[in-house]
Amino acid sequence: RCQLFLLTTRLKLADVDAAWRLADSVAAGAPSYRLNSDMLVAAVIARASATKPALADRARRVIKRSEGNAIADPTRDLALYGAIGYTMLGDKADAIRLLKTYLAVNPQKIPGFRDDPGWQYRDLVSDPAYRQLVGAR
Repeated sequence: RCQLFLLTTRLKLADVDAAWRLADSVAAGAPSYRLNSDMLVAAVIARASATKPALADRARRVIKRSEGNAIADPTRDLALYGAIGYTMLGDKADAIRLLKTYLAVNPQKIPGFRDDPGWQYRDLVSDPAYRQLVGAR
């Protein structure tokens, strides 16, 4: 799972095939992590779309089918990871929509998103909808 996370960063090449293999390995050991792993693969695909734009729609499809619901994902972590992929794709409205879902269930996390959103969401910080969501001035 850590190797899969690393593929979402600049520390590793955005190797989509390796991401799917790692996701399959994670899901084989812990089937409950299937959608979570697929969301991380979507982020890798989104990264790869920077050099292969045709992959962007594939990333969107993987995110959409992996969003889950409140029953399957009561903590809404899938929305959090989906927002990473959408942010990488430049789909700010969709990223903010998923962050809204996540923060509605995890309001204690709002100060962290306001004070230090991290590299995953830095492209959102100037967006008025994001600023409103996290209570930034």
